[in-house]
Amino acid sequence: MQNILQDIRYGARMLWKNRLATLVCATALALGIGANTAMFSVAEAFLLHSVPFEKPDRILAMVYARTSGMRSISRAIESRKKCKRLM
Repeated sequence: MQNILQDIRYGARMLWKNRLATLVCATALALGIGANTAMFSVAEAFLLHSVPFEKPDRILAMVYARTSGMRSISRAIESRKKCKRLM
């Protein structure tokens, strides 16, 4: 037990003696831990958890693209009818 306390005191003296090195190491360690935590949080949110909906296979997105002419209106109406049939 005496050796452990002596080692801790020696380590504390060396950290106090080399303050700049201690500051650089502590900052690098903090940034590394923070970056790792942030990346894991993003990966967990997007890759490990499912979509918070009852039937995620029935989700669809309708995109409105404006083009000129009656042809685009008829396509929009057809798309709407197809979506209604899916529901």
